[in-house]
Order: sequence, then C-alpha cells, then structure tokens
Amino acid sequence: MMPKPMRFAALTLLFLLLMPLKPEAHPHVWIDMKTEPLFNEAGEMTGLEIYWLFGDFYSAFIMEEIPKDADGTPNAEALRELAAGNLTNLAEYNYYTKITKDGEDQAFTLHPKFTTGITDYRLWMKYQIDLKTPLDPVQDGIRYSVYDPTYYIEILHDDKAPSTLLPASQRDRCKSTLIPPNPPEEMSIMAYSLDRTEKPNFNLGDYFAEWVKLSCK
Repeated sequence: MMPKPMRFAALTLLFLLLMPLKPEAHPHVWIDMKTEPLFNEAGEMTGLEIYWLFGDFYSAFIMEEIPKDADGTPNAEALRELAAGNLTNLAEYNYYTKITKDGEDQAFTLHPKFTTGITDYRLWMKYQIDLKTPLDPVQDGIRYSVYDPTYYIEILHDDKAPSTLLPASQRDRCKSTLIPPNPPEEMSIMAYSLDRTEKPNFNLGDYFAEWVKLSCK
C-alpha cells in the first residue's frame, strides 16, 4: 500500500492533471497569499512567513477526496500529510521563494513547523522560510518574491485584505512596498497559448511575479 504522505502527494498531482478547467492557457491553479518578514531582537530580517489560501477548484477537490472525521469535517492529520507532501515537492523549487540582498539571492531553509486547515471551504497552508544569514533591512536592499517559475500556478498577494504584513514591533520603522508584475505582451500571449502539459524552456513565471521591497529606518 502507498504510504499516506505519498498517497496525498499523488492526490495533488491527480487533481492538477484532471481538474475540469480550460485546457489551454497558464496558469491553471490560483493561490491568494499573505507574507510577513520575520525579525530578531537586533532588528535584522531572519526569515519569511508565507500564508497560502488555495483557490476554489483545488479546495473543492481536496474537500471531496480527503478522509473525513465522523462529523464530516476533513481529518486534521490527513490535511497535515497533504501539506507535508506539498512542501516536500516544493523543495526542488526552493519553496517558490526568492529573497535577495542588493539583487543577490540569499540562502535559506524551510522551518520544520507548518500549519494547515480549511477556512470557508478553502484550503490554506502556512509555512516559514529561515534565512541562513540575517539581513540588515536598513543597509541591505531587501526584496522577496514567492511564485511558480513555470507559471502553472499563479500566486499573488490577496487584494481583498492587507497581505504584505509586518510584525507590530517593526511597523514604526519599516515599510513593505508591493511591486506588481508588468509582463510584456508577448509573454502574456505565450502563457495563454500553453496547455497544462506544456512547459516553456525558460522561467515564464519570472514575468508574472510580484515582488515586495522591504525598507527600514
């Protein structure tokens, strides 16, 4: 029998292959996101907390297929196994995350703790990235982005609520500025022309990625 985490990872893959969406045009999955930089007592950025709220189609599939408790609610352990499988699969893509200092990519690791659940019939997951070297947000030019480089999944900050967050201890001295994507027309045409089985030979998602600039005084 397939181990449980692998079973739910396969469940995720099955959804991506079979979900009843228009066969053409990237993206095929949508995620509303919130992000919050993390700081140490010295005021250095130490990591990034990332919250994903999955779209209706993906959430409905999971709600239909995932094991339920006696009261009909999704089983919490099954949800955790699904999230663990998703994070394992994201490792080779650096968890869809880039953090840069003066334009240079910074090394980080995945924090071992994560949470997940269902809110208003939508699946959510929260995970954390820990920088290997803390960054000085006053002197260092810090930017970060969370996106799928293939643009199969569109990940954008939630436009219905504050989504580029700051800890209360840093709000008086820091500011997060969201920089929206501005893809060339030819990249939008290319994305529209790709079906779910096709991948471009370059990082198409680079053109559709939001970035957040962190500045502190």
